[in-house]
Amino acid sequence: MRAQHLSTENTLWRYANFAIHPTQTNLLVTLREDHTDDPDGTNPGGVVNTICVVDTLAKTPAVNVIVNGAGFYASPVLNPSGNKIAWQQWDLPDMPWQGGIVYVADVTVDSGSLTVSQNHVLVAGEKGIASATFPSWITDTTLAFTTDALNKFQNPFIFHTDTGSSTVVLKEPLTRDFAEPAWYLGLYPYAILGGGKYGIFTAFKDGGNIFYIIDLTAPSDPVLISPPKDSDYTVAQHVRRASDNTFVFTASNSSTPGGVIKGTVSRSPGSYIVDFTVLKASATDLHLERYISKPRPITLPMSGYSIYAVYYAPYNLDYSGPIDPNEKPPCIVGVHGGPTGLESQALNWTKMYYTSRGFAW
Repeated sequence: MRAQHLSTENTLWRYANFAIHPTQTNLLVTLREDHTDDPDGTNPGGVVNTICVVDTLAKTPAVNVIVNGAGFYASPVLNPSGNKIAWQQWDLPDMPWQGGIVYVADVTVDSGSLTVSQNHVLVAGEKGIASATFPSWITDTTLAFTTDALNKFQNPFIFHTDTGSSTVVLKEPLTRDFAEPAWYLGLYPYAILGGGKYGIFTAFKDGGNIFYIIDLTAPSDPVLISPPKDSDYTVAQHVRRASDNTFVFTASNSSTPGGVIKGTVSRSPGSYIVDFTVLKASATDLHLERYISKPRPITLPMSGYSIYAVYYAPYNLDYSGPIDPNEKPPCIVGVHGGPTGLESQALNWTKMYYTSRGFAW
């Protein structure tokens, strides 16, 4: 089978973050980054970002712009009927986690063409003030998203297109982020399951990811999901629905290889059980646990503020430490590239090289 161009061949147009129309599957919604006025990379201010649609059955390749005017776009998503679209946008000097705004608009499909109404409805977010991100449809008229508008932490909410209002997902907001900074496209931190009745959500605790299941039918408390023994999924990203009771995600562990993981949810009144299956490991498990130092999140109190760190103690079962319990090991200090980043607790053989030889990290 020979590949063919779906759009006009142009090396200055770059596409990403695709969404297929749910009923007119030949219509492909995509983000386009247009470098026509920045052909050599010296004029980044000339780059134009838009949301476009491509008809994959068109005899002549063509791309039609359906949303424009903002500096940047991400996460275009169509509702199950394909008559509404939601997306995130933002403008400099904001980044998406500072002033990302989620909009929703009506969609019309006629004679193979897709158009978006100019009546864009604000869901959440405000330039320079609050961020809304990661929209995902629950039903034709309800949209999940996360925002930090309530307590400065990204918490999940639901927007109702029929009333134009938002409702909380959690009984009480948590001082915990349910979304990571959107440095890359597609880093969805949750998936809608059970026909829209509940969702599987990642959140951050002590610098690593944890899983919650949350009831979406009424404000509720999140249910913490424990990973299998010897798997912590300290990095969990790209969460996607596979079926009504299954989801997939990419993961990294702190002491074993990660990979692509499937979760299967079993429900009973008031409780959930998730069975995790490794679909594809990221590496061969060498079973070197005797040399692997596990991360320990710690808080270092300072004058007026705290420093959050991850500590790796010296660890090697082939050797013993100093006789004097007060003797401290040499320590290597690494600093992550903040302020929106963190030091991953995924298994790192460079760190293990030193901790297995008497160093702390």
